[in-house]
Order: sequence, then C-alpha cells, then structure tokens
Amino acid sequence: MTTTILGLDIGSSYSKIATIHLPKGYTPTPTDPHDIKVITDAEGERLIPSVVARITSEKKGEVSFGTPAHGQWASNIGKTCTAFGTSEDDLTGLDRAIFPHADPTSQVEYFNFLKKCISAKQAPQITIVSVPMYNLRPAWQRAANKLYTIPSAFATCVAYGLENGLVQVVNLGAHFTTSSIVRVRDRAMALVDNQVVKSGSFDLMLAKEILKMDFKKNFGVDVLVAESGNASDPLSKRQLKTIVRVMEQAEVMKKRFSTAGRGKIHVESLWDGMDFVSKEWSINKFEMGQLQPFLNKSLTSILASGAEHGVEMVILTGGLAKMAYVSSFVKGKVKVPVRTDVDPERAVVEGCVLRGKELWWCSQTGNKIKPGSCASERTCLGETVDTEESKLESGTVLPVQVVEEEKTWTIDQEGQLTVSATG
Repeated sequence: MTTTILGLDIGSSYSKIATIHLPKGYTPTPTDPHDIKVITDAEGERLIPSVVARITSEKKGEVSFGTPAHGQWASNIGKTCTAFGTSEDDLTGLDRAIFPHADPTSQVEYFNFLKKCISAKQAPQITIVSVPMYNLRPAWQRAANKLYTIPSAFATCVAYGLENGLVQVVNLGAHFTTSSIVRVRDRAMALVDNQVVKSGSFDLMLAKEILKMDFKKNFGVDVLVAESGNASDPLSKRQLKTIVRVMEQAEVMKKRFSTAGRGKIHVESLWDGMDFVSKEWSINKFEMGQLQPFLNKSLTSILASGAEHGVEMVILTGGLAKMAYVSSFVKGKVKVPVRTDVDPERAVVEGCVLRGKELWWCSQTGNKIKPGSCASERTCLGETVDTEESKLESGTVLPVQVVEEEKTWTIDQEGQLTVSATG
C-alpha cells in the first residue's frame, strides 16, 4: 500500500499543494530523493489564488474559489475575499478596499476547497499545513484541528535540510514581510525572534505608480482620488475595478522583465470603453524606481536585526524572492550567505511534505524517537514555540501531540511514542 503525504501552504495571496508518495516497504536513506509533486487546481494552476468570491446571481449562496474566483475579482469588487490569514485591522486605506479581509467562514471554506483539489485516489495518510509567521493562529486553523501544523519558517528550514545553525528566514509576502530567526540544533527548531513589517502590496504600489504617470495623462482622470473630488470619500466601484485590472496586468509585466527586459501594460476597455496603454518600462527603471524603494522599506531594519542576532545565513522566500535583483539587494546588506536555491515559491510547501514524511517514518519505527528528529519542535496545533535556549540543549525532546483523523500520536519528554484512537 502506498502512503501519501500532503502538504498545504496557504499564503495571503497564493496557496500551494504538494504530495509525496511512499511505496510499501519504504525505508529512508541519507541520499533519499525527494520526489515531491506540486498539485494543480482544476484550471491547471500550481499557484492557486487565495481568493473566495461570493457571486450575486439567481443561485443563492453561490461561491467560487481559487482561479475562477480570482478571475471575478475586478467585476465582483466588495464580494471577493483576498487577504488570507490577516486580521480585520491589518490592512488600511486603499489596500483594505482592494484586498478585502477574508472572514473566518471564507477561510475555512477555502481550506476545505484546497483539500478537495486532491483526488480520492490520492487521499493522504498524513497532512501538514504551514502556519504563516504573520499570524500563527489564522482563522482557517479551526478546519485543521485534526491535522499537523508547522510554522512556515520551520518548514523552510526543513526544505533546506538544515541540521544546525542560526538562520534568518525572510518571506516577501503579498502584504507583509516577515523575518523569523530560527535556532536549529540537531534538526530541532525554536523561534528566537519574529518580526512582521506591514509592507503593503508591491503589485498595488506598482499599479498606483502607472496610474499616476500614464492613466491621468491619457484620460485626464485621477482614478486614485474619489470621483466626488473629496479626498476623504471612498473610491467608487468603477475606480476600484480599474485599479485591480491595472494591477493584474502590472503583475504580468513584472514577469516579462525576466525574459524581455522591458514591458508595458495594455488593458482593453479600461475606462469609458477606452483602451489603456502605458509607456514602456525598462527593467532598470522598474528595479531602481520601484523595487529598490520597496525593499529599502521592507528589509533594511529586519536585515539589521538579523545581523545583531548573529545569524549565519539568510533564506529568502516568496514570489519577489525569485527576482535576481532582490537577492542581489540582500547580499549587499548582509555579510552572510543568502540562499534562494530551493524555489522561493515552493520552499514552504516542500518543507511541509518532507516533515510529514519524517513524521510518518517515526510512527513506523517503534517507541524511541531520536532527539531532534521528526517531531522535536512544538509546532502541532499552533502551540506556542518555546524559545528558551535552555530547552534547546542537544538531546532534549520537547513533548508534542499530533492528532490525525483516526490516530493520536503522543511523544513525551523522554521521546516515548504512544498511539491511541482519536476520540
């Protein structure tokens, strides 16, 4: 019988699903290959938008998720939830209007939607879900109360196969930049420091700049000011729809830079039936004019904090981390290695799967759990991670309880494993 391990990384803007299949009789080896498969949604997307859209139609209560919901974002302003894992007060101003906070019900529904992306034939024996460092107790977690959870920074360390060291994991997310300093000893992990910078959406910032430079000149309209002319009034739905459509194309233009070195935005029937075409942007203009100020705002203070803690390595994750300029910027700010060699968009979900693989192996190998191995860190069910250095001495096993659909695995302070039926 094949054992399936499922990993879920629920991001504030995109989510990832991955699995690994262990054949009957599987035994891990030091050179064990990681045959991890990233699962696509029904539309074939590997990056699944963290979006829930509540559609007004004759079908009452109609809800869509992921890629279809993202496609309705501009036309369904106000009824499309996009800022996952955030609290209601995390976003303000235009960010809050463009990215409506996903209420707890929407987050739970989306979590269940992700699980349904796995076919019945791939039903997992173990599921591990990453918890974002900007909110260690997200609303969707109540739907994961029978699953194993792991902080995303810990999952990143697992993906990189770290054995020992003091590491700074920096995630360049859609709304937050997080810095998590993790102490790793014999593969046991503890959170030494965690900082969250409300950096805002880079794509929205880029769209606003394009609208200021080109849209107003083309149409004679400042779409970033309320149509009433009163700066304190909210923007109309028409204005919000315009901003979202430009922002979506700005993201496409950003991706073109890696291949063409330049790009521009073309949006059909954007305003009063008229098409919008921006000026052409060079990658140098983009990097120096937009990306560098954003990185200065988001990273300067947290990289300085990492240096103060004496970190030995910086790992970058998140979509922006795939851009060569970002890693070059960070290398210019620190004196330690900067790593992006595990795909920055996949590192967290790969770490989830690999941790699940280790956890399964521990459940198969008897009563004694090697210190620092599969479940030595207290990450399950969102428990607070104990950061006292005294608890990190080699040979120490932190107690942990892992609750699955049918079994509860309990590991005590002595490393003793007991398995009982879940009540």
